[in-house]
Amino acid sequence: MSEGVKDRYKRINYFKSELNNYRYYQQRLEELKLELEVIEYDLQGVKGISYGGTSIENKESQAEKDMKKMLLIQQKGEVERKIDSTKQAIVKIDYVLSMICNEFKELIMRLYILENTSYKEQLEKFKYTSLSTLKRDVDREIYRCIKSLY
Repeated sequence: MSEGVKDRYKRINYFKSELNNYRYYQQRLEELKLELEVIEYDLQGVKGISYGGTSIENKESQAEKDMKKMLLIQQKGEVERKIDSTKQAIVKIDYVLSMICNEFKELIMRLYILENTSYKEQLEKFKYTSLSTLKRDVDREIYRCIKSLY
């Protein structure tokens, strides 16, 4: 197999793995947004009402407060970077899916995103007689859409 063909299959397989991760990316994005909300809430420094006098045991020094705030700011930056990279992955997958023709889009969605079914299960539905022809056509359509991206 030539280097060009190997590279082509690497790209196709990479995109297929990204398709398999698509639902994970969506769930992870929601988790990260919630994590960011918690950090932003903590940064506001909202405190409960104290009905008693100030306790010496619970009183933090200004240095400790500043350290906690710096740590929260650092965590916020990390979470924001994770959100950005996750959004980029989702957008890239959506972009490629938008370029795929409708016949193959449904098939690819069934194979990799919605149902995680096998190629064999899709043979009849998409009126293919050969498993290798189905795989080849799917790979060809994916490559047509990703060759400029990956």
